[in-house]
Amino acid sequence: MTSVTQKPGKVCVLRDVLKEWGLDEEYWARMSGKWRCVVAGYAGTEEECMRNLAEEKPSMLSAANMEDVHAAVGPDGIDWVTAPGRNELPRHRLAFNSSWGKPGADLIHESHLTPVKKFTDIFDHEDPTPRNLQMFHRQTPDEPRIPVLPSLLNWPEFMDHLSIPVDKATRLSQKNALTTWHLDDCGEFVYQAALPVRPEKLEKQRVLTGPGGKPVVKIFFSVSKSGYDYITQDQEQNRSGRFCQVSLWDTPDGHLPEVDDLPLVTLSLIEAGGRPLLLYPNIPHTVLTVHDSILIEERRLHALYLDEIVYFHFRSRQSVSPPICYSFLSDTCALPASVKAELVTPLLSCIASHLPQASADLKKQPKNKPLPSFGSRALFTVRRGLTSLRALLVEDVFALDPSTRAEVESFLKEHSASFSVPDAMGALTEQVLGTIKAQRHGIIQHHAAPVYYIAYAHAQGHVVFGPKRVRLQQAVADRKALVKCEFMDRHSNEIQDLLDSLPPTVTDGQTSVAAVPIDDKERQALLDDLF
Repeated sequence: MTSVTQKPGKVCVLRDVLKEWGLDEEYWARMSGKWRCVVAGYAGTEEECMRNLAEEKPSMLSAANMEDVHAAVGPDGIDWVTAPGRNELPRHRLAFNSSWGKPGADLIHESHLTPVKKFTDIFDHEDPTPRNLQMFHRQTPDEPRIPVLPSLLNWPEFMDHLSIPVDKATRLSQKNALTTWHLDDCGEFVYQAALPVRPEKLEKQRVLTGPGGKPVVKIFFSVSKSGYDYITQDQEQNRSGRFCQVSLWDTPDGHLPEVDDLPLVTLSLIEAGGRPLLLYPNIPHTVLTVHDSILIEERRLHALYLDEIVYFHFRSRQSVSPPICYSFLSDTCALPASVKAELVTPLLSCIASHLPQASADLKKQPKNKPLPSFGSRALFTVRRGLTSLRALLVEDVFALDPSTRAEVESFLKEHSASFSVPDAMGALTEQVLGTIKAQRHGIIQHHAAPVYYIAYAHAQGHVVFGPKRVRLQQAVADRKALVKCEFMDRHSNEIQDLLDSLPPTVTDGQTSVAAVPIDDKERQALLDDLF
């Protein structure tokens, strides 16, 4: 038995951590040493959870939030779900094989699916292909004969207020089942936990004991939103009809950017019968099952995070295979009266109720310094609320009648400057659309100072990155050279030889990375030249 010894937040080499934890060699032996990671911390109080959300981090919450679930299922969730009377499914369901979503795999192909008739089919180890069955509870006539366990999850009190439940699911997973990099469906929070497993079931297996003292059954690998383009390249997926991503497990060092350019990976450890995970919206993540397990999850949109809905809207509308769109977004948000009643009025009321305390807390903050991401509960709530109001002004997502729009704009004009809320949607729209536009040309632009560019291409769906460039012209030249990767075997030396043939990063005698100005007209001409 191995225990997790890494302190939350301490940066470690991902490969070394997974090896120390005793994972199968296929998950670390060929991993690049460039990847860095941290273990997600425990948020034992609501304020600690809010601080994590302010920094867009996953939160491991108290196992006490699972008490009602434990009372319902007893000591072993798999035994409970597969008991006679519950095991048989009213109709066949499609389980995802672990091959689904791997770089180079077809976006849509039935070979990645297996029909199952019983829950026990998922845990059949005679079949060499690990499977995931994600079963959504949608009150259909052929609903499986099990209670909706996700309804028993206890949410943090502050998340209950202004939240909009949109979906619930039970996920059954065999050991080594892998869910590839993805975003959740519409900019929602996902609250999830693993059902308990009897200890004797794990006696003959390598067991990793998590920070909560229980066996780890799933590991969530996540990166921040700013790291999205290093993980998944949507435009190339659309063009090729294949998954185009980075593989954590076997991408060579030479095919990756430098350590400082790669996104930091956060490891959220799901323990059987242990702490639930609250996953922040729009966080790219991949999930590895390390023991047979059952996960329950509830998904909620939140009125204080409407900007996350807009972000997802911009991301997903570029996809050739659109995600699920919840009826709240497709129907409710298309009706001005509903938007006012269910979003605008509650938001204005919430902000108004916190304004006096937030104003008092604001006076305590150091002058001439940026406000911290959290500050205080009241400050956090008001700033989040103002950001959501700005999101409501995005016309192709939320329908507002003229009088309601004027009311929102007036409220924002009165309060935004005081609480240092920038034109969040303007900045967000520019960044997301600018990134997508650059992605069409196989170039990632780092938006924060210092600005730089990295070209990329794909070999059998696996991304290959060029060097960091301070000049767009250099990145464009790199892209033209790297497209040859499409015709190369990703395991051959040809790709590394091609990378080595590119001009070195240091140019014009300069060793520091600094932004090189370029106007929009010149930029567009350079990108158009790629075609």
